[in-house]
Amino acid sequence: MSGSVPMDVDTTVVETKKDSSTASSQLTNTTPLHAPKNVEEMTVQEGKEHHRRKGEEEYIKSLQSKTDILITKLQRAQEYKNNEVERLNKRREVYDNKIKVKDDRKNTGSNIRKRQRDETDEKEQVLEALRARKKTQKELKDIQIPTK
Repeated sequence: MSGSVPMDVDTTVVETKKDSSTASSQLTNTTPLHAPKNVEEMTVQEGKEHHRRKGEEEYIKSLQSKTDILITKLQRAQEYKNNEVERLNKRREVYDNKIKVKDDRKNTGSNIRKRQRDETDEKEQVLEALRARKKTQKELKDIQIPTK
């Protein structure tokens, strides 16, 4: 990886209906159209059809329930992924900060040592200049100026 590029997190959540009573496609006509509303007044054939349609409704409800369970699992998986991405990004940030602090401390130490060397060099130059001046003054004393 180059640099510290944060990982993109997909924060979109699939909009779904959690209510199992409202499926995306509704079954129509729970009772046969031409059958009476009261089950006891239906003929045998109409009763069979009514019973069959009730079974189909229960089947669709169970499918919707399974769908809701899968949606919940998917949402948990997305939440887990987002949490993992957040955790990993935090770990990367801590590591990058640790390296930055280490480099800063190293550079600061180098700068301090360089400044100490420079100060030592300056002191030595001043001492050399003083020694040279003393030497010339001593030589001047040694040279006798002729008097008239």
